[in-house]
Amino acid sequence: MNKRQPPDEKEEWYKFECPKCGEEDEVPGFVIDEFAMGKNLKPGELPGVACPDCNAKMKFKYTFEDNPY
Repeated sequence: MNKRQPPDEKEEWYKFECPKCGEEDEVPGFVIDEFAMGKNLKPGELPGVACPDCNAKMKFKYTFEDNPY
């Protein structure tokens, strides 16, 4: 069961960029956690994220905090 965050609490986001077409995408941390479930990732390793435009594997750029949706 997921807990809802208080409205004043910031959420971690991940910024990705596609090396093929240059598209950038911001993904909330809870989505990254869902993508990582059941995968045998090394500590600090992120799951693959596909570009919404060309479907190439996106490259991680950085994390930032922002208000939830």
